[in-house]
Formats: sequence, C-alpha cells, structure tokens
Amino acid sequence: MKLFLDSYGCTLNRADAEIIEGVLRKEEFTDLPDAETVIINTCAVKGATQSKMLSRIRSYLALGKRVVVAGCLPKMNRKLLDEFPVSIVDTNSIDKLPLAIRSRAVYTSSGHKNKLKMPHCLDDSLTGIVELSEGCLSRCSFCGTKNARGDLTSYPIEDIVARVRLLLGHGKKEIYLTAQDTGCYGLDIHSNLVELLKEILKIDGDYRLRIGMMNPNYSLKMLDDLIEIYRDDRVYKFLHIPVQSGSDRVIREMNRGYTLAQFQRIVEKFREEIEDICLSTDIIVGFPTETDADFKKTVELIKTVRPDIINLSKFYPRPNTAAARMKLLTTETLKKRSVALSKVCRKIILEQNKKYIGQVMECLVIDNNRRLARAPNFKQVFLDRRAAGFVHAKIMDAGYSCLKGEINK
Repeated sequence: MKLFLDSYGCTLNRADAEIIEGVLRKEEFTDLPDAETVIINTCAVKGATQSKMLSRIRSYLALGKRVVVAGCLPKMNRKLLDEFPVSIVDTNSIDKLPLAIRSRAVYTSSGHKNKLKMPHCLDDSLTGIVELSEGCLSRCSFCGTKNARGDLTSYPIEDIVARVRLLLGHGKKEIYLTAQDTGCYGLDIHSNLVELLKEILKIDGDYRLRIGMMNPNYSLKMLDDLIEIYRDDRVYKFLHIPVQSGSDRVIREMNRGYTLAQFQRIVEKFREEIEDICLSTDIIVGFPTETDADFKKTVELIKTVRPDIINLSKFYPRPNTAAARMKLLTTETLKKRSVALSKVCRKIILEQNKKYIGQVMECLVIDNNRRLARAPNFKQVFLDRRAAGFVHAKIMDAGYSCLKGEINK
C-alpha cells in the first residue's frame, strides 16, 4: 500500500513518527498525490493545533484518501473524531498500524510498550532522538497531554544506552534525549536522570547530548549532580525549565508543585556554575485565574530572569482537565496580554543573542546543506559557508532566532 505520513508536534512525536515508519517498513511511503492512505500523527496540546489537525483530516478525506489518525488527539479529545470515517491508533498502539491502514477500526491501549524495542526508520540527518520514557508523574490542571501519554513508564537504562550507541554508530552527531518530563525519569524504576546521563557519557566519541525539558520540582532535587553532568563538553549547555507564570498563586492553581523561588534558585545556580547556559522556559498567558496583577508579575519575572528562549502560549482549555472547568478570561484580555508579553519576550531574546557578537564558538554542523550549526549552548548558528563536523565560528550578527557566524580561516 502507498502511504503518506503527515507528522506534527514535539520531539516525542517525532520519535513516534520514526516508529510509525519502522512498523510499516514493508509498505511504500510516497508523496501525498500518489498515496492511498494518509497517516496523520497528531498533536493537540493547544486549541489552535487541534483545529489544524481536524482541518487536515477533512482535507485528506475530501481528496478521497483513507485516513489513519495517530498521535495524541485520539486520547486527548476522542469525541472530535467520531464524525470522521477514519481509523484510530493512539500513542500506545503504534504496532497496530499494519491492521489500521487496511480497515476502519479503533486501536487504543492503557499500557505502555518499550518503544526503544520497536522498529525505527532513521533519516539521513545528523540528529538522533532517544525516548527516555512515556508519560509523567505530574497532574497539571491545564495539561491534556497527561491524558494522552498517561503515567510515567521509564525505559531501562541499558536500553537507552544501547539506543544511543546505535544512533552514533549510524553517524548521528547530536542526540536529543526526550520525554514528557526528563526530570522525573527513573523515579518509577528506582533510578534517576543523573544516573542515566552518567551511563550515556561513558560512551566515547565526539557527539553532543541535548537534555529535554525538565520540571523544576524534579530538577531541584538533583541540582548539584545535574550541574556536574553539564560540565561535560559533550552536553549542550541548554536548560529547558518551564515556569508557566510569574505568580506563585497561579502556579499553585496550575498544580505545578514548585514555587518561583525554587525556579529562580535553579536558574541562578546554573548561571553561576555553567558559562553561557542557554535558558529556555515556557509561559502560559491568560490562565483562568490570572489577574492583571498576576500578569504584571509574569512580565517582571521575564524581565528579571531574561531567558534565551521563551515558549509563549495563550491558555486554551483542554478536555478532561481541571482548568477546563474554570471560567475563562475574555478573548480581548487574552489577546492584549499575549501581545504585550510577546513584545517583551522578543526584545529580551534579541538582546540575549546579541551578547554573542564578537565571540568565537566551537559549533557542530548539523544539517546536510552544511550551513546550519549548533553552538555549545545549543543556539543555532547560520554559517557564512558550507562546512562539516566541528568548526570555530566568529559570531558576526544575531537575529531573533539564530546567530550568524563566520568560519575562522
């Protein structure tokens, strides 16, 4: 059967897409016009993304394609799919795809499989993705992903290390360690993230590890050991710690499990110990109980902490979450606050990037066109000419999304 895969979402979804192609490796993947069946690997973390997924499903059906809906949407908002003549495969049932592409059926499972043991289809990029776990230990009041991915199931350390070795053996140069929350890795199997990272770093070679998002309440418990891990040159100096709000009251009502003081302690400690650490954080604007005073605290937090990357989202209620039962703020309020904070964020991010102008940084070329590279702290560097491997580049300019580097002659 001729298949077309349309995949969206986070790094975890990208890893699932590799498994989708691996499970269906006996089939032929082709471009959309020639495909009989479309597999759409969905994301539904935001309302706008969910609407896009539904629009894509309608468009494929209108083209006369058989459609299989995979990814997070089937469990996050199953009722939305009832109107469509589609097959459904959730994140725990990817192995059922050979059946789903040939019959209209629904395949869901409450149990987690070890996805590292499932077949993957690797691309020719220099980046490899390794899933550490499925699900998480949190119960945030706004998050629908918990309903899609479930409770934490950590994969064995030996399986993760073996997967990293395999990817490096296939020529990958940077490895993304990904999970719904890397900070809670191993807590269900009497281990932890630090123990895992120590084992991975026993692998010799010139490669880079990017450690994915970790929530403050877990990273705080292993802060000193985590910082020691980050001293290794093979670990990108990239720290993704979501704060979500500048108000302790709102953070409590989000059921996040930490305080602003704890978040700031993590940031301050990393900045004291790890030079040029790149701080990424997430902010939700317009949580239902957010007042004008709460919003101002968020703006002040961003101005004080000055993250390098800020993932800004407007609140949108997700089904079967506590926050979905709360009274929403007006659309006008949501838009006004989002626009105001976006301006602040863009200004700070640009200023943070411009600090690197004049510096010489050792960068890893990561794309096949050999012009895009990563600095040691994971910042994107667009090079003045093609190169390969590790190069030293002088930063000549900086934009909002990347640095511009000139390779040293």
